[in-house]
Amino acid sequence: MATAEEVAKAAERRDVRDRWLLSAPALLVIFLAATGPLLIVLVYS
Repeated sequence: MATAEEVAKAAERRDVRDRWLLSAPALLVIFLAATGPLLIVLVYS
């Protein structure tokens, strides 16, 4: 049987992973929106 400390650590790891997975699509959109204009400047310069 797991101790309370192990259960708490597992829950915290799961919480952190879930937050990253939820924010990953937004971060990807922001990254792509930021690199688009940069690529245009590099192509036309």
